[in-house]
Amino acid sequence: MRSLYVVLILVVYEQCPLRGVVRAQSHYPSYDTTVAPPGGPTGSDGLNGPGTGTLPLNFLSLPYMDKIDIIWDKILSMKHDWNNLPTNNYSIPQFIDEFADYNRTLVPIFTQLGDENTVPHTKVICPHGTAYKAMMKINDNSTYTGLFGPNQEIHGISRLLTLGYSPPPTYTDNFAPFASFKWPISGNFSQGMVAGYDIIGQMPNRNFFMRHIQNLLVFPASGILPFPRNITVAGFLGAVNQLEPPPLRPETFPLTIAVYEACGIYQNGTVVQQPIKAPYTFRLEPNHQFDIDPNSQQDFRLDLKPIPAGSIIYDLYAQETNTSDYIRIGHIQTMSEQVSSEYADKYFRVHHGVTRWLSS
Repeated sequence: MRSLYVVLILVVYEQCPLRGVVRAQSHYPSYDTTVAPPGGPTGSDGLNGPGTGTLPLNFLSLPYMDKIDIIWDKILSMKHDWNNLPTNNYSIPQFIDEFADYNRTLVPIFTQLGDENTVPHTKVICPHGTAYKAMMKINDNSTYTGLFGPNQEIHGISRLLTLGYSPPPTYTDNFAPFASFKWPISGNFSQGMVAGYDIIGQMPNRNFFMRHIQNLLVFPASGILPFPRNITVAGFLGAVNQLEPPPLRPETFPLTIAVYEACGIYQNGTVVQQPIKAPYTFRLEPNHQFDIDPNSQQDFRLDLKPIPAGSIIYDLYAQETNTSDYIRIGHIQTMSEQVSSEYADKYFRVHHGVTRWLSS
């Protein structure tokens, strides 16, 4: 059965065409909600409820800072012992099964807009990382709208992650740094950002801040992805093809998590009335003050632990079109310590934007 999964999912990858270059319409689609199993949670996932999560039933209506405080308290209440970090992960056969069942494992990262996983589980992508309270400062030179609009300080919670499928510290098949960001919105569902460099990784270099990360992942020049990365892409594309309406994607590579939706609303809940303007792509350039020994043999979470609150860890650059230069429009700053947490690893959910904005 597993070999059949592999064949089917590779067929999905080969047959999925890239979308045409058109301008998306502004909308916040409604989706079916997931009902918790009998005996499941009695609270909310942040959007639906009761029975969909552990958050307060009025969570959606709260101011964004209250939402951040509630989620952060849950993260702190389930902190891991730094001397006993979990390394549970999927084996390669389990990984293949999870991606083959992308309707269950991947489609919800686009379609479920709450802040929690109804059923806590080890994530099939980026299962381990650190969490911290984050602030995205947008400078006055930004020409975008919503959360990327000029002169803003956007607050939320971020995770620093790796895509690796083998438990740290070995990373026998790759070491691919990623970052995810949850930006709670007053009276509305949270917006998300996800950035990485590629899905192949940078081994043997274990410096988490070796190079920039961005929301448009780099594809190998050969056009060939090694196993099991081809399974990752095939599952992702299989999930994308289930979305209605089909999302619009940059023509260069389908593994893109755009921020059009985040540029359609402000953190205070005000919806953008003028035409929405979003970056074609964004890039996070690391602050090399926090470079890590490329030969580090310890768990990457321990390498990230020393980063103090108040640190600018990334400069934020945005590209207006696929031919534009990247312009620095802000930065990402830590607003707390780094923690490793069961809640962050298994409950915490970052919505992946569906609507894509293209410049031409």
